[in-house]
Amino acid sequence: MLRKIVVSGYGEASARPNIAEVGLNITFIQPEANQAQELVAGVTQKLLAELLSLGIPNKDIETSNYSLFPHYQWEKNSRVFKGYQASNALLVKTGDLSLVTQIIDAAVKAGVKNIDYVNFTYEDKSALEQEALTKAAQDAVERAKAIAAGLGVKVGAVIRVSGNRRSYDSGYYILRESSSYQAERPENVIPSDKIKVTAEVEAVLELVDNYPDK
Repeated sequence: MLRKIVVSGYGEASARPNIAEVGLNITFIQPEANQAQELVAGVTQKLLAELLSLGIPNKDIETSNYSLFPHYQWEKNSRVFKGYQASNALLVKTGDLSLVTQIIDAAVKAGVKNIDYVNFTYEDKSALEQEALTKAAQDAVERAKAIAAGLGVKVGAVIRVSGNRRSYDSGYYILRESSSYQAERPENVIPSDKIKVTAEVEAVLELVDNYPDK
C-alpha cells in the first residue's frame, strides 16, 4: 500500500519597483454630448503636450476606458436629466519613478480633475512569481522531510505538486481630486521599498521505510 504525505510550502520573492503607473480621469458633464466630448478632447490634448515636455512618449500613455452616457440626478424622488457625461480614463507609465509628482502636477495644470491612483510595480512579474514558486516547492519538500524524520521514515518520490495560491503586493496609492490635491498633496510620492510576490504550493510525496545503511 502506498504511503504518502500531503504538505504545503510557502515562498516569497521581492524586488525594488521599477515601473510607476499613474491613473488619470478626465470627466465633463455638459448639456450636449458633443460639448462634453470636446472638453474631454481638449484637456486630453493639453495633457499629452505636458507629458511630452517631461519626456514621456505617447506609447506610454493609453486610454484604459472611454465612456459617454446621459447623466441623471435624483431630485424629489425622481431622476432628472442633467446632460451628458464624457470620461476618458488614462494610464501613464514611466520607468523613471522620480517623475511621478511631476506627472501629477502636469495633469492638474492641463485641467485633469481626477487623479485616481499611483501604482508602483515591477516590470518582470513572471520572474518574481517563478522564484516564489521555486522557494515554495523547496519549502514543501523540507517540511515533508522534517515530518518524515519525526515518524522514523523518509521521503520518497514526489507524487504530485500544485501551485494553488499566489499574491502580488505592490505599492498602491489613491489620491484625492485635484481641487483638494493642490492644497494637500505631499511634495513627493514615495514608492514602496519592495514589491513582494508570495506563493503557496501543495505537494504529495511518498513515504518509505528508513532502512539503515548496510
